[in-house]
Amino acid sequence: MIKELTSILLLTLFLFNSCGKNIVDTDIPQMYVLNLKVELNGKNPLDSLSLPQIKESFLSWPKEQKTVFNAEFVTLEGEKFLSLVTNTIPPMKYNEISYTINNHELFGDDKDHVVVGKWNKEGNSIKLTEILFDGDQLRTNQYGNFEYSIISN
Repeated sequence: MIKELTSILLLTLFLFNSCGKNIVDTDIPQMYVLNLKVELNGKNPLDSLSLPQIKESFLSWPKEQKTVFNAEFVTLEGEKFLSLVTNTIPPMKYNEISYTINNHELFGDDKDHVVVGKWNKEGNSIKLTEILFDGDQLRTNQYGNFEYSIISN
């Protein structure tokens, strides 16, 4: 359901942006996705949190340009992941997106935590190259075509 809503919002932004323009003159919408698994004391706190609780935890995200941000859950093989999806028209002019999150149940403290995704752009495609959590680089794991990083204490 959330993916469908994200697609509808992206299409709406695309159509809104192309009003009064030739379609070939418009920028191509770009989707930036960070998939995170959280481990707190050996458990996944996402299992006991609702999506509204997670969304209320975001203190900052990209709010410039025509940006649609959404946090959603993805479940693979019974494991729950947090997917941060940012759609922009036009694509961002920089290669970094920063999110600030504060959630005691998620991280086990009341601190503001910063998640940064870095991308390499080549033409109209992007590739996630690095994820930082509070300044520390997270390792990227692969599950089929699904890439994710683990935040753990």
